Amino acid sequence: MAKQIGLIKFKGTMEDLTFYTSEDGFMARKKGGVSAERIKNDPKFRLTRLNGQEFGIGGVAGDLFRSAWKTEIAKAADSRISSRITKTMIAILQTDTVSDYGYRKVENGNPSPLLGFDFNAKVSLDSVFEPGQTISVNRATGQAVITLPAYTPEKDIAAPDGSTHYNIFAAVAAINFASDVVVTNRQSTGNLVYDNTETAADTLTLTFTPNSPFPVFLVMGIEFMKIVNGKVYEQSKGQNALQIVAVDIPPAEEI
Repeated sequence: MAKQIGLIKFKGTMEDLTFYTSEDGFMARKKGGVSAERIKNDPKFRLTRLNGQEFGIGGVAGDLFRSAWKTEIAKAADSRISSRITKTMIAILQTDTVSDYGYRKVENGNPSPLLGFDFNAKVSLDSVFEPGQTISVNRATGQAVITLPAYTPEKDIAAPDGSTHYNIFAAVAAINFASDVVVTNRQSTGNLVYDNTETAADTLTLTFTPNSPFPVFLVMGIEFMKIVNGKVYEQSKGQNALQIVAVDIPPAEEI
């Protein structure tokens, strides 16, 4: 390792040298690292390989989970949604008490960490829709109900500047992580006027397969738009919100 003492201070890579800053100032070191072949075969890197396997398992589960909400994510999500969901899936598979390390699975874990997950980390549902909502999930009848209280849009909803309308939407899905099977049902309030007139209490009722043996997830979101002369101009999805508001886990004997 060498320290730069010249007048020109580099950052980055030049041929086989990497220039960087540290608490000791501007430094330089030779590029290096462990080869992929060694990581793949060397017994010393067994734990590294097992970590990699579980990261891959979490990634696949994350892809499946995102596919369940493809329509909703198109309305509200941040640029790091994929990595954040994968991180959560890895946390879930780490609760698997049955499988060996490196082979743990999301379907054997506890999906509760997903409750309250905001698809847009910069805009939480709670910060936008202040009245809150009441959630009911009945696994026996296959029905999920979101009850919205009466509220005044301009007072109780934090809309982006220029918004004239908003839409509250929801979706429910029973997800079989083992077989990549997703069944999703959707509902919404439709475009409502963003003004100072009180909106009556309302419900969004969604259905799923009764007595499903798989975890059931319920998401709720709100999107904003500007409507001029009958044409809808959507706000950026980075200003909308989407959250997992319920995670219903089947009894242990059904899993």
